[in-house]
Amino acid sequence: MSKSPNRSTGRVQRFGNKDTAKKQSVVVDYLAAYLQVMSKQPFHLAYVDAFAGCGARIDAADQETAQSGFPFEALASQPKAGTALEALRLKPGFHRCVFGDLNARHLQALGQRISEARAAGEVLPETILLSVDANELVRRECEWLASNSNRRAVMFLDPYGMQVEWGTLQTIAACPQIDLWLLLPTGIAINRLLPWKRVQHPKWAERMDSFYGSKDWRNAFTTTEKDLLGVERQLRSSDLDGIVRFTMDRLRSLFGGGLYPRALSLKSGRHQAYHLVFASSSKRNQVWEISHKIAGHLMRKAQAGS
Repeated sequence: MSKSPNRSTGRVQRFGNKDTAKKQSVVVDYLAAYLQVMSKQPFHLAYVDAFAGCGARIDAADQETAQSGFPFEALASQPKAGTALEALRLKPGFHRCVFGDLNARHLQALGQRISEARAAGEVLPETILLSVDANELVRRECEWLASNSNRRAVMFLDPYGMQVEWGTLQTIAACPQIDLWLLLPTGIAINRLLPWKRVQHPKWAERMDSFYGSKDWRNAFTTTEKDLLGVERQLRSSDLDGIVRFTMDRLRSLFGGGLYPRALSLKSGRHQAYHLVFASSSKRNQVWEISHKIAGHLMRKAQAGS
C-alpha cells in the first residue's frame, strides 16, 4: 500500500473514480516492474509526468460520500497520493523525475509535499518541476535523452483533454529510449467533438487535425450528404469503437510493433471516457516483448477488476 500524501499541504485535486485509481495502479505497477528490470542495467533512468498535478487527490465519489455526514465514512475523503508521489517513492528508484503542470499552484503543492517527505527522512531521486506546456516539456526531455545513449525514460501523458499534439507523439516515437503510457480522451473529448445533427465547429475540426496529425479522421468518422435543396451537411459515421480503432491505427503508424495492440478502457461515471495505451519507442523486438508482457499483464488484470 502506498503512503498517504503529506497532510500539512492543503491543496488537493478533486476528481476521478475507481477507474482513475485503476489507471494509476497500472502505471505505478509498471514503473515498479520497469525499475526491477532496468536496475540490473547500467542505464540512467528517468520518469517524466507532463500532467503531474499537486500530488494528492480525492475521488469525486468519495467527496460525495464524505458530505453525507456519517462519521464512519469520513475516511473516504482522505487524500490519496497521486502518481507523481508514488513514482518518487519506488525502490529501486529512478535517478531523475521530471514533473510538469501548467497550473503553478499544483506544482507548488507537489514541491512542498516532496520537500516535506525529504525533511521526514525519505530518500528521493533528483526532482525537476516545470510549469510549461506538456508538448514543450516532452520535446525538452527527448532532446535530453537523445544527447546520451545511456539514458532511458518512462513517460506518462495523462491529459485532461486533447492537449497532447501529434507532433509530440512523433517526437517520442523518434527517440528510441522511451516507454510511453498515454491516456486517450476517446469518449470525453473526441467523441463529443464529432458532429451529430449539427455542423461541426471549425475550431473543433482544427483541434482534431492537430490531435491526429492529419485530416484522415474526417473520412473515417464523418460522411457528407445533401438535403432536398442540395445543401451539404456533415454527419458522423463512426461510433466510439470506430474512434478507438482509428486512433490505435494512427498510433501504430508511429510506433509500429512497439505499440501494445490493446487499450484499457476507463469510465467516467457510467460512460466510457478514456483509453489507456502503452507503446515502446525502441526499435528492438526484444524490448517490445518484455515491455508488452508486463504492460499487457497489468492491463488485463485491471480490466478483469483484480
